[in-house]
Amino acid sequence: MRHSAPRPDKSPRSVVLVQPNYRLIRAARQMAISPPLGLLYLAAALEKENIPVGIVDALGDNLSVDETLAAVKDKRPSHVGFTFMTFGADLCADMADRLTKRAGITTVGFFILGLIGDTVRTMRRTIRFAKSLGLDGINLSIATPYPGTRMVRMIGDGGGRIHHRRWNDYLNRVRNMSYRLPGMATEVQVETMFKKALISYYLSPGYILRQAPRLLKPSFNHSIVRALRRLLAHFKE
Repeated sequence: MRHSAPRPDKSPRSVVLVQPNYRLIRAARQMAISPPLGLLYLAAALEKENIPVGIVDALGDNLSVDETLAAVKDKRPSHVGFTFMTFGADLCADMADRLTKRAGITTVGFFILGLIGDTVRTMRRTIRFAKSLGLDGINLSIATPYPGTRMVRMIGDGGGRIHHRRWNDYLNRVRNMSYRLPGMATEVQVETMFKKALISYYLSPGYILRQAPRLLKPSFNHSIVRALRRLLAHFKE
């Protein structure tokens, strides 16, 4: 899941990684918590790509929610990332959700339909999960077996068929199912679920109610127009 903060100008992208203060979660108060090694590894990887990275260690510094938000705001990042810990991923996700909402950060989830083994049932579960997160938007695509990837070999080993072989054939195909594999959903089923997912998400009462306070903002209305155009484009194909 990516959390994107509003950017005040066209300055280069920068990232702030946040280690939430899990001591604020009742279930975590009595648990031994290790240093944020995963956060440090991710920071090193981003810096290797010449992306400026800042770290807010709310756990180590025992920061409150308001202090954490202030520390992030001072760094003025273009993107904010939160760490989740396996002892209570749901609780940690809830904390990240509350932090982003209080700070006015837009949250977007990335989901893929049509992965190997996907059925109509599993795709419905994915869509229900996406709707349950209370996100500001979703980025939805259909799995693509790009040449040279392990996915291509798995489809071949499973007796499947890939409809395209050249890299140029895969341009602008995030809305199309590019392969067939016995035992999983067909191309028509995947593409149908893709269209239904977009409609059910963006026209759901919950999504509309969450976005109601933003309706008076010109920037939000522009994004809605773009989203509707993309949605209509899906049905023309």
